[in-house]
Amino acid sequence: MFERILVPLDGSKLAEEALRLAVRMARVASSELVLTRAVEVEMMVMPAEFEIIYHEQAETVRQRDARAYLQAIQTSEMCKDIPTQIVTQAGNPAAVILDTAAEKACDLIVMTTHGYRGLTRWLLGNVTERVLRNASCPVLVLRKDRLIQHILVPLDGSAHAETALAPAIEVAERLNATLTLLRVNDSLSRLDHSSLTALDQYQPGMAEEMRVAYAQQGEEYLAAIRARLDTLVPVNILTTVGKPAENILDVAKYEECDLIVMSTHGRSGMRRWVYGSVTEKVLHSADTPLLIVRSKLGS
Repeated sequence: MFERILVPLDGSKLAEEALRLAVRMARVASSELVLTRAVEVEMMVMPAEFEIIYHEQAETVRQRDARAYLQAIQTSEMCKDIPTQIVTQAGNPAAVILDTAAEKACDLIVMTTHGYRGLTRWLLGNVTERVLRNASCPVLVLRKDRLIQHILVPLDGSAHAETALAPAIEVAERLNATLTLLRVNDSLSRLDHSSLTALDQYQPGMAEEMRVAYAQQGEEYLAAIRARLDTLVPVNILTTVGKPAENILDVAKYEECDLIVMSTHGRSGMRRWVYGSVTEKVLHSADTPLLIVRSKLGS
């Protein structure tokens, strides 16, 4: 599935954290790496000796430097025996990443959340946010390189959410990681305390019976998903009741998950899991890396 992996680099050590993971994934299945660096050029720059270099000259110099940087990585021991191509392009970093991914038909983008200018550079809402909103392929977002051994896949019962399964399996098999499928039922979480109390007053124990029924339904759903998966890695199932984003974050923490794989929207179409809802809350709050998969199903 991931035959060509794009790694955007800006010259920072932080951005290069994504390269290590991409290399591990590429080496397992002989995938090709595409290394790209955007060249941003102001109208003119003033070197230390105060000679004016105009736009065309500055772009030539920076293109040359960017290409030399990528070539050094391409020929490094890390990338040895991995098919690798490099792309330098003048323009806005997010636009360059998106254009390169499309032009090179990349199946996956692996990138960190920010680069050499600190949090203001690749902070979610800037480059990474634009890439996540517009990329046609899955985007794996790291804050730092880490060993991925346990992958969490939240599912809400929709075909949209289940589009995250294939990429999650692909990553799990390449990295020999365990999968945990999570179903969070938020039906009871939408009821306030007084409503739950009223249920118990109407029929003692009714609220708890509903919790048990929801948990059973979730387990049956996940068990059916697991039964039909053709995977070489272990697959666990887990159900919870509560608010989706909070439960996903809690499970990722307490189950010591190294990656969360989510679709961009779920059972209620784009308004359900689009940024501003569950995925955005997880994306902006989790310390865990995320693989975001844009569902191509109709809303």
